[in-house]
Amino acid sequence: MKKKENPIENLIITHHAYRSFDKYRRGDNPSSIDLLRLFITGFLFEPLYCVIFNYPGSFGLLLRKVVCRIFMKNIGYRSLIDAGVKISGFSNISIDEYSWIDKNVDLLADTGFINIGKRVHIAPNANLVGLGGILIEDYAAVGRFAQVLSHSVVSENGKLMSGPMITEDIKGSKSELVILRKNSVVSSGAIIMPGVEIGEGAIIGPNSLILSNVKPWNIMLGNPARAVGLRESF
Repeated sequence: MKKKENPIENLIITHHAYRSFDKYRRGDNPSSIDLLRLFITGFLFEPLYCVIFNYPGSFGLLLRKVVCRIFMKNIGYRSLIDAGVKISGFSNISIDEYSWIDKNVDLLADTGFINIGKRVHIAPNANLVGLGGILIEDYAAVGRFAQVLSHSVVSENGKLMSGPMITEDIKGSKSELVILRKNSVVSSGAIIMPGVEIGEGAIIGPNSLILSNVKPWNIMLGNPARAVGLRESF
């Protein structure tokens, strides 16, 4: 069976920051061109990003909306990007109208994508890793400190799992599309693993771990989660 591609390996080839970090963890030195790119990014763009994406109040909301309109794939009418949001991979992220990305949310999509539907709320400190693709349909919600992971380190054929300082060739990983269907709710602290589809109207309870698909309108609770009831549909 052919192993699925690891998006981090592709990013190491194409993205100077990932490539430089990979050389650093291998004990090698980045190329002069990559060092220059890192310097320009760190000296010019990152301070400006820090100001814009941490500026408080209504003026900060306006600044972020303007920047997202320029660089993001799509930013919908009257959507909100709150202070402290960290975005990586603007061109791979789409947010539909009347959705709110709350304070200190992480959106990582240097490859893959994150597509967020209408009137979605991503609560403070949530983490969305879209390297394998994340689709969040209309009226869904992701709670505080929840994690939606389309790419993660996993147990794979005895490979290592000890984090980012391990190179990709000896690390176990999984990268697959995650889907949150319409009206679904991922509660605070829950973790959604790669390849999972949360059915329409399903509720994932606080601090639950979801390893497999969830049927529509099911209420899930536990680690790993199991169905404990049904939510009334409409």
